[in-house]
Amino acid sequence: MLKGKLSESTYRKADYVVGISKKVASNLSGLNSNVSIIYDSYSNLPSNKDEEVTLQAYSNKFVVTQIGSLIDIKNVPYTIELARLVERQYPDIHFLIVGEGKLEEELKSQAQGLSNVTFLGFTPYISSVLSITNLLIMPSKNEGLGSSILEAYQHNVPVIGSNVGGIPEIVEVGQSGYLVDLDNGPEEAVAHLEHIVRDKSSYATLREGVKAIKRKYSPETMVQSYQSIYNQLVTKP
Repeated sequence: MLKGKLSESTYRKADYVVGISKKVASNLSGLNSNVSIIYDSYSNLPSNKDEEVTLQAYSNKFVVTQIGSLIDIKNVPYTIELARLVERQYPDIHFLIVGEGKLEEELKSQAQGLSNVTFLGFTPYISSVLSITNLLIMPSKNEGLGSSILEAYQHNVPVIGSNVGGIPEIVEVGQSGYLVDLDNGPEEAVAHLEHIVRDKSSYATLREGVKAIKRKYSPETMVQSYQSIYNQLVTKP
């Protein structure tokens, strides 16, 4: 959502305003009564053969990936502590942290000594990363929506996400993943992760669940929703 007096004026004068989640639409409703919700879509992000060859090093692991800037709001320390809690009992689980940011050195220091955490840094080839990912984790402190979840859905990857912002709107509990309360610490995520890893049929059910809902977040669905609004506006008396 844009900020500042100029942006507020733009929202107030617009014929129609679109929010990418109920959370964002609620924030906009005070500025304009004509508000609709159109969720973002996954983006068909690029892949790279060389990148995929490198990532094959994790092909024998259950890969849990966090994607995003290494900044406070993304809550990467949560993921690192989750890795610490499962390292000894589940050596086949490996965590990939994808992104860069001002907290990188601090986070690497926190993860020092953990054999199950790898910092991949920034890569434009997110599709390659998701092709070897088994589970996405998004423990953010806040998100307007959580676009990485949609990118994961394109690859039939379920998610464990925090119950904040727009994330609960796109994570269907028990169908496409699970939600966690950050106040409960990473132990709650441990329980979900253990269940997924131990019960292969439950994991398969989650993947099938993602397949069933991801059409809602396709570029085609998003375009149709915008076209419907444009049609309403051009035929408006």
